[in-house]
Amino acid sequence: MVPFRETSFIDDLACWLGENAARFPVPLVPSPIREGYKREYRLRDVPFLRLWAFSRVARGPKGHREEITLEVAAIYGRACVDLLVDFDGVIERTAAGSYYCAWCRDTGNAWYTKDRLALLRSHWFERLAAWCRENIREDRFLVIERDGGFTAAHIFDERELRTKWSKLIPGFVVTSLFGSSWRQG
Repeated sequence: MVPFRETSFIDDLACWLGENAARFPVPLVPSPIREGYKREYRLRDVPFLRLWAFSRVARGPKGHREEITLEVAAIYGRACVDLLVDFDGVIERTAAGSYYCAWCRDTGNAWYTKDRLALLRSHWFERLAAWCRENIREDRFLVIERDGGFTAAHIFDERELRTKWSKLIPGFVVTSLFGSSWRQG
């Protein structure tokens, strides 16, 4: 592997989000949290979700690896209670200059490309956009189950919520994704 830090993942994500804002159901607004390897975005009008992006370049005996994570977190009481979706991977570069995800290589499904941004788009950015379009909608509800130290968050449509209501842990809370208050279940 060879060194490859032309741009940072955090900057690439910010640029891609700006260019593709119309493809998301709500605007993703950068929050003040920005450390070199980490960025938080708020989903406008969706007060209980956050997008977190992390990137870290690791240098090892075989060269450079860029570890990348995109997560959508459920927030309750100013704390993260669960991750709703998590896209992870590791970008490496071959001696011939092709980029690939090392995790996919390990499963035999790696896609090699000379275009690092194309890999980021297909492996992380497009998957995030598709997840948001499927889940961040007016007809969706955020449910948080709590039992002692255990918490779990789910996004349900109204039919799923009615079907699963009796199976949820007593004491759960629910809100519309675009709501501003919680209702005890």
